[in-house]
Amino acid sequence: MKHLKPLTLLAFSILLISCGTAIDKFNSSPHRISLKRGDSLFTNYHDRFDNAIVDIQNDFVPREEEYLPTEYLWISKRDLQCYLDMLEEVEKLNDQEITGIAIYLGAYGDDQVARNNKERDRRPGSLQDMLDDYKKGTFVAKRFIENYGDYNGRITTFLAPTFYDKTDTVTYPTALPKHKPFYIRPHDPNKRYIGEYIPIDFREEFVVSGNRNGGDTTSLLMDELNAMPPKKPGNQ
Repeated sequence: MKHLKPLTLLAFSILLISCGTAIDKFNSSPHRISLKRGDSLFTNYHDRFDNAIVDIQNDFVPREEEYLPTEYLWISKRDLQCYLDMLEEVEKLNDQEITGIAIYLGAYGDDQVARNNKERDRRPGSLQDMLDDYKKGTFVAKRFIENYGDYNGRITTFLAPTFYDKTDTVTYPTALPKHKPFYIRPHDPNKRYIGEYIPIDFREEFVVSGNRNGGDTTSLLMDELNAMPPKKPGNQ
């Protein structure tokens, strides 16, 4: 190998790297962090924000017990893989690359427990009636909170795919802002996942259907991340 030319050596090295296993690629990634770094990030967040979050949430919805801030969000490997597989299918259908996933921060409303309550369909009255009962301390969904945790007002996240927007002519320090979350505007209402990628900007006012497939939009958003806590195993 010592007789190979420098360019040949470089090409051979790149080939070896590109053919490495997923573990090899992860092991050499600059985005992999140590446990010490993870502990620092976790501690910084909770030291700075926990007290403020607890105060805000306790003022937002009356609670019998103090609000427990979220430690992390969990998604099953199967659900995540299914989402990635779906995005690959959308890529092929549209012959247009999906470049990544945007992770949005959001928060549930003060009626989320009422919406989640598995007995809601068997209980008379509207969702607002249930919410009023909950605020009075008489809401039957207390069992839901005891079993699954208090999601009212809780910070959460949701996912959106991104594409590289070539029509964006603004000059940025990096290309990252041109990777934009999007929904699909179908060319044919009978082929919901084939169409134009339309950038999403929730800060701007725009009118879309509340349905996942409604009107001239197809949503690719995913909300399958579970906040942990609110409920830890064994909590009474």
